This record gives sequence, structure tokens and C-alpha cells, in this order.
Amino acid sequence: ATYEDLLGIQGQTGKSRAPSHKGTMLSVYVVVDEERAVVGTATLAIEPKFTHECQSVGHVLDVVVGDRERELEIVAALMAKITAHAKAEGCYKCLMDCRPEQVGLVKPLGFKPKEDQMAVDLTAHGKRKENEEKSHPKALAPRSRALEDGDYAKNFMGLLSQLTSCGTVTENDFHERWQLRQKNQGQVCIVVEDTKSKHIVATASLMAAHHHDAKGLVGHIEDVVVDSKARGQGLGRVIIGEILRVAKERGCCQCVLNCSEKNMPFYAKHGFRKAKVGMALYF
Repeated sequence: ATYEDLLGIQGQTGKSRAPSHKGTMLSVYVVVDEERAVVGTATLAIEPKFTHECQSVGHVLDVVVGDRERELEIVAALMAKITAHAKAEGCYKCLMDCRPEQVGLVKPLGFKPKEDQMAVDLTAHGKRKENEEKSHPKALAPRSRALEDGDYAKNFMGLLSQLTSCGTVTENDFHERWQLRQKNQGQVCIVVEDTKSKHIVATASLMAAHHHDAKGLVGHIEDVVVDSKARGQGLGRVIIGEILRVAKERGCCQCVLNCSEKNMPFYAKHGFRKAKVGMALYF
């Protein structure tokens, strides 16, 4: 089987495509049999983070196996290559979203259920009806924009620390990571700044990557957080609405994110629906 034939085995209609300038660079791995036929494939996307002392996260995408009798063996071979690559790139974990029937394939490899994946179809999402000015709480006078190099001084890392561990990140660390992310047009971080306090009060990141079963790019939404002192004022709606707008602008046909069960009702209001099981492997 060829690479394209293998994708067809799983009922996927997309074909192998090189990432465009708008997408995150991908590393594709394949497993071939004794006759040099492709019997398995998986893709790795590296996302540089500001959290966890500016380490990275590996996103495992498009795992497809053509030989059902050797499914466990093929998946194990693919994951061995993927995780070795992720470690070499400074990743502290790999994330993978599976259908429920696939969970048993990756659990023996160290992946554990984390948070469920939710997805929204941007081609059917429609235009946002909220007026941008009305959706911004007047008390905070916020404005949404892309992350800037000077936002370290505006408590950006302090905001992220409300979401997860950040460790020690110096201003120079932040500057180097910001420059690296600027070089990859498939990744963008959106922030909401309180123009009165000059602090960042909400943020979300987007990583756009090609998926073979999609008609375009898929936007992976990461690191969504609103300052604890500013919650309940509509900033969550603002930041998600803005990140979805940016995703559509960059050609994404779908957006996905992983969240806890308690946060699912919030994302459901934006059209997200539960899609897959989120799995994580920590190094």
C-alpha cells in the first residue's frame, strides 16, 4: 500500500499534503512491512510553550494502521519514534486524542486519559452576533491582540501560572520563546489587555496543523485562562470568540481543545461538542 492508500483504509478522504506557510511544521513517520508497503503512519507537531519553564508539547496526530492483525505492534513502533523525537525537541509530554476504541492501543505505551477533546466546525459556525464593543466589559476597558514581546512586564507569566506550572521563566527566556513562536505562522497567542492596569487579563493560544481527514487546517486551542480577579465579566467569551475568529482567518475548518468536564458547558455555548478522549504521556 502507498501512503495515500493507507489513509483510505481508515475511510479518510484527505491526501498527504505539505504544510502551508500558515500551518505548523509536521514530522510524519511511517511503518513499512517486508515488501516495503506502508502499514502505519503517525504525525508529530511540536508546540513551543511558555509554561513549564518554556518546554514544548508534542501533539500526536493522524495515527492510522492498515494491518489490524499487527495493530499493537505497529502503534508501538510509531509511538517509540514519535516520543523519542518529542524528547529530543525538549517536550515534557505528548498529547493524543483517540476514539474510545483506540484507548486500549496506547494505554500500554504509557498514555493515560486526561481531558476530553471538544471540537467545533468553523465552516458551520456562522458569524458572531455579539458586538465586539458590547462584549468587552466597560469596567476593565480591555482590548484583544496578539501577544507582544513586552507582555512579560504586563504579568503574562503570572496569568499563565493560574492555569498550570510555569516554573522560573526569566524575561530573556520569554523573549527567546516569543521569537521562536514568531517564526512559525501556524502558532499564535491572543491576549486581552486591561488598558487601565496595563495587565494581561486573559489569553488563549492557537496551533494550526493539517489533519488528513479535514478539508483544511485544524486549530488546536491551548492555554485558555482568564485572570481570577476578572472572571465573571465576559472575558472568557471575548478570548474564545477572538481565537475562533483568528482560526477562521488563518484557514482552519475546525477547532479542537481539551477541557475538564466542568468547563464543557461553557465551550458548548460556542458550538463545541465532545469528540474524542484526550490522552497524555509525561516524560
